[in-house]
Amino acid sequence: MKYTFLLIFFVLLLTGGVIGFGLGIYTKDLFFMAIGALLVVASILTYIESKKARRDPFL
Repeated sequence: MKYTFLLIFFVLLLTGGVIGFGLGIYTKDLFFMAIGALLVVASILTYIESKKARRDPFL
């Protein structure tokens, strides 16, 4: 159950990060690029956490 929610959160963060980073490149705005990059990093950390949750037999 936790694994499913983490994967959904991962996809949402990654989608938002790619859109934010793309918007930053399109408008040449460093703020949107930074927000997009931070969202991508957060999605990578969420993916690592979901891999840990999948291996944990008690969740």
